[in-house]
Amino acid sequence: EGNDKKYKAHIIAADERGGINTFSWHLFNPVTGKNFYDLTPAVPQILPGGERHDQYKATLDQLAAFTLDLKDKDGVPIPVIFRPFHEHTGSWFWWGRKFCTMEEYKALWRFTVEYLRDVKGVHQFLYAYSPDKVGSEKGYFERYPGDDFVDVLGLDNYLRGENPKETEAMLVRLRMVVAEAEKRGKIAALTETGLEGVIDKDWFTRVILNPIKKDPVTRRIAYMLVWRNHSDTHHFAPYPDH
Repeated sequence: EGNDKKYKAHIIAADERGGINTFSWHLFNPVTGKNFYDLTPAVPQILPGGERHDQYKATLDQLAAFTLDLKDKDGVPIPVIFRPFHEHTGSWFWWGRKFCTMEEYKALWRFTVEYLRDVKGVHQFLYAYSPDKVGSEKGYFERYPGDDFVDVLGLDNYLRGENPKETEAMLVRLRMVVAEAEKRGKIAALTETGLEGVIDKDWFTRVILNPIKKDPVTRRIAYMLVWRNHSDTHHFAPYPDH
């Protein structure tokens, strides 16, 4: 409850500044109760008919109650980009590709959207689909739940330092994402990036922003999201006085 109040205050303050809020949902493993890095298979159990399905619905009830309470000073619901089950093309989260089938992943995504939207009445979410680095359009859409369930086509793409080949590979992926988003009437975004322990004050400009802005296609993404700044030893963007 204390965290809820803290998060709500940050969300409302960001909205008042004209900012856009995004929820990167790191749901704890519903089978073991351990964190999202616990790779115990769980997706089949939380789908309709699974042993943990009611438990998953209770989790969505909590999320819905939290979200429906997010309103600005005029009582208008605050919009949120909701990004669940991200980087699913890798296998480092319990919803990753080794731990559920393509159809199970799609079914989980669709159920989540339909339950929040149609059962709980949450209409302030834009749903973001964000694979990790992929080698092809086929790989990107392998677990895509369908245009009716996605609003933002994203890409999670970290860079390890300063390597022109890595930057160009990112641009190739982003061009595909932008083209597909525009074809489908969706928003394109670089939904997660950064560098742990930023090298110097010009790194973002030089390695990510300028290359994206100079490219006539990739410059059409709506936004770029960097990962969190937790402390002065674990951060993915500059912080005050860095």
